[in-house]
Amino acid sequence: MRVVVLGSGTGVPDPSRLPSGVLVEGGGARVLVDCGPGIVRRLSAAGVGPEAVTAVLLTHFHVDHAADLTALLFALRAPRYVGRPTLRVVGGPGLSRLVSVKLTES
Repeated sequence: MRVVVLGSGTGVPDPSRLPSGVLVEGGGARVLVDCGPGIVRRLSAAGVGPEAVTAVLLTHFHVDHAADLTALLFALRAPRYVGRPTLRVVGGPGLSRLVSVKLTES
């Protein structure tokens, strides 16, 4: 098992620390625990592309723990990732409300 701390800061901007994000690797899985702002970029800097993440576990839905989920989901829509296994996103009550979208077209 390998644990990589990608960010351990707070939601208050600090150039030397990023918000929460930890990559846990083992048994063929790569789980991202929390996905605060800037974590997808740190993941890449750690040599792990977005396609390698098998699951995301959000401990709670504050912006400093969940904001880069959008960036990760957007990145995985790139044509080069077509056919990859579906990303599993796990979280507590309210997760489906967090990721649902209501569209209004004009």
